[in-house]
Amino acid sequence: MIEERPEIIRWRRGEIVIPDPAALERNLSKYYKHSKYASFQRQLNNFGYRRRSTDQQEAETVYERAGASENLDDLLALRP
Repeated sequence: MIEERPEIIRWRRGEIVIPDPAALERNLSKYYKHSKYASFQRQLNNFGYRRRSTDQQEAETVYERAGASENLDDLLALRP
């Protein structure tokens, strides 16, 4: 999904960036068994990603993980 739909979710230097969580939620059922953004957040937390505290004016939601590689292939190899 990250490579196919960069307008709703993308990879940036070891972070997962979600420009519009509502747009992501509308598309989750195409890729996962669930369609709730909260369930997707829970999965990110299971893989060690935490929502970064951002300025209230920043539109995008960013998740970061301590020690995350900048290489997208490393993300795909993660297991909880």
